[in-house]
Amino acid sequence: MSIGPFNDLAEDSAGNIFFKVVTTGATADFGGGALAAGQILVSLDTNGSYRWGNSFGSTNVNWNSIAARGSLYCAAGTLKAATDFGGGLITPSGWDLLLVCFDQTGNYQWANNYATPSGIGSYGTTIDSSGNVTIAGGKAGNASMDFGGGVVTGPASDPIFVASYTSAGAYRWAHMYSASPSTYEQARRVTSNANDDIIFSGEMYGSVDFGGGPTNYVASSTVFVVMLDTNGNHLYSVGSGGVSQDYSEGIAAAGTTHAYVGGDLYSTLDFGPGPVTSTGNRGMFLGRLGL
Repeated sequence: MSIGPFNDLAEDSAGNIFFKVVTTGATADFGGGALAAGQILVSLDTNGSYRWGNSFGSTNVNWNSIAARGSLYCAAGTLKAATDFGGGLITPSGWDLLLVCFDQTGNYQWANNYATPSGIGSYGTTIDSSGNVTIAGGKAGNASMDFGGGVVTGPASDPIFVASYTSAGAYRWAHMYSASPSTYEQARRVTSNANDDIIFSGEMYGSVDFGGGPTNYVASSTVFVVMLDTNGNHLYSVGSGGVSQDYSEGIAAAGTTHAYVGGDLYSTLDFGPGPVTSTGNRGMFLGRLGL
């Protein structure tokens, strides 16, 4: 048996841990009995003891990101084959965008899937204090998609998307953003702050208007940070980059006025206090932004 990659981790308000992992070969036991190999979701308590786990096979679904808060444990990704997550069989039209939520004991609550004719990845998921679930990522191909409330269209192909749902899975709002002429953009991480504002980060390969005018584009890939209010209205956006590709790999909210952003650094970034430059082939950056 092989375990890995282990590439996302969340903590609920009680300190319980929720993570996703991929296993291949034989079954895996995280403390509660054998789980079939594949895309596995597991929860442990504050002492590391097993609470619950679900496995959905190795070919049916690909989880990209997870989040936990209150009684909701949610996972987003792509659905590749008909799967029953606990509420009946869901059959995709291709590689559908997928969002599934469970309760604190691992029981199915609701699921949404949305058809897309091209590749899509939801690389960030967050849950705010009201239980609203927001996902963010990137979509290959045309900039039109129905996230549950009617078709949303961006200005060009290969867009960033952000979509928000209530704690019961009802559509709230969605946006698509892209550079024109078309380049490939994506959001990699998303979080929410104490005001339930949505903050997401990623990379863009051209200037993108997130609602406050064109965001500064430097060269190659530019790292961006965007903040929207709970209703999806633009509050803040900034971009910085150098002559090589830089990547945003993490974002965290600090109260209501700041956010931390970090990632891979291959060139130079400057979000305001002065430039930070990689001293080797590949470095890392970590910054605190006033929003």
